[in-house]
Amino acid sequence: MADVIPIGIHDHAQKLRETWQARVLAESDGKTRAVVLIVLFHAYTKVIRTLLRVVFPAMRDIPTPFLSSGATILLNGKVACDLTYAGGIRVPKVIYESTDDLNRDMRILADRLKLADAERIEFTAAIQKWVVADQRVDHLGLRKLDS
Repeated sequence: MADVIPIGIHDHAQKLRETWQARVLAESDGKTRAVVLIVLFHAYTKVIRTLLRVVFPAMRDIPTPFLSSGATILLNGKVACDLTYAGGIRVPKVIYESTDDLNRDMRILADRLKLADAERIEFTAAIQKWVVADQRVDHLGLRKLDS
């Protein structure tokens, strides 16, 4: 089983390019890439600029619109996040109709890249870190009943 390659701010570009973080970013597209980008930003704030330069050397800025906040699981189970447009206008947006849809997209990406078990665990932890609020659960950690 392959060990997870830790990443740091002073790592060589080729070492960074071989990490699961760079691979999921490079191989994703569309909505999945937007989600992967914000997930990695939340989990690896110190190295995200370097990671972006390694994966997308020609990119100078992240094109708008882009996801720009932690995710919230709404009371109805949908996954929402702020979308930032040119000029800094931020609008809440439903990204996935359910957590199952989010999990399915990320699992398909992980399967396509043949991520090792340890890499999948780190990827899942990064996704969980991105989800900052779950409105289905009250302040005591109890599941809210549908009204």
